[in-house]
Amino acid sequence: MNEAVVNRAFLQFRSYLRGIKPQEEDACGCGYDHSQDWDVFGIKIDSPSLYELDLARRSHRWTEVNKIMASFFQTFAQEVTIAEGKILKAAGLPKLNTVRDSLEDDKAEQIQEQRTWTSRFAEMFVSKQIDPEIERQLDLIFEIWIRNLIGSGILPDSLDDLPVYHFHTLNSFAIGLQKALGDIQEELDDALLAPANYSNAYLAKLTNDGMTRITTKLFDHYRGLVTGILSEGIAAGDNPLQIAREIHQRVGEGQLWYWNRLARSESAIALDAAFVSEARENGVEHEQWSTASNPCPICAPLDGLIWRTGEGPRVVYDTHPHCLCTKYAYFGEPDKVQPAAAQSLPYL
Repeated sequence: MNEAVVNRAFLQFRSYLRGIKPQEEDACGCGYDHSQDWDVFGIKIDSPSLYELDLARRSHRWTEVNKIMASFFQTFAQEVTIAEGKILKAAGLPKLNTVRDSLEDDKAEQIQEQRTWTSRFAEMFVSKQIDPEIERQLDLIFEIWIRNLIGSGILPDSLDDLPVYHFHTLNSFAIGLQKALGDIQEELDDALLAPANYSNAYLAKLTNDGMTRITTKLFDHYRGLVTGILSEGIAAGDNPLQIAREIHQRVGEGQLWYWNRLARSESAIALDAAFVSEARENGVEHEQWSTASNPCPICAPLDGLIWRTGEGPRVVYDTHPHCLCTKYAYFGEPDKVQPAAAQSLPYL
């Protein structure tokens, strides 16, 4: 195999690992101390804590779910790489592989000395403002990025043609329906059960919520970050590689931990919604919480607790990102049914 191809693959692999599991406290490379940005779960808002990284390493009890989560994240990562490459090119910055290579040994001296100016970047450097044409191209890049992930709003007839988010969410929902139906069937023996239902309010709500999360992250957060990094960089006289590295760390592959969190969390949300949908469809009155083995401190107290169906805490929404807990149909005589959960805690 060509040596250059092997080197590119190695640098991409290392970049992905760095993006999933940052090694420094200043995980995003922006110089800001994110240790003060903790949410109610003790998880950092803008960079992952060691606690979150521990949660992200854990596997789901169901093999099918682990495969969906892995595929979900891998596809997200590919889209991040494509979009980052386009952003760097549009702004006249060094290529993605050059940025990856500069991160290998943190070549500070090289970064200070290297000024590979493109005519586009040189014009911005002189004028101290972003070219309106670059702004237009960036808007288009982010629009395409969003369209690739969540589509245009009109879903195709074929499952294979679904956008990234819809494809993986629907697959996760389907697994949840099958597991819930099997659990209920096992308890009720020969009872006639209602078939799995894919057209319901649960699936519609989780899909709309997820699409909103992705759109907000890309347009309201990352798009603004790119403009801010470019504006500050050209105003300060930073060289192109410095600016490209910051975009890489804060918007591109350096933020793969976020997309990993999203893929795992959205899959878990879909599984939970599928259980509630199937349980209610078949008249199951109670649900019982089940933690994974070696549960986290947040979820451990919930193990075995019983609620009326749909009234218990929601996986991820009311626990934490990366939650791998599930619910089972409960048909016994509950000694104590828990009061309905408040369901007011934020997600991500």
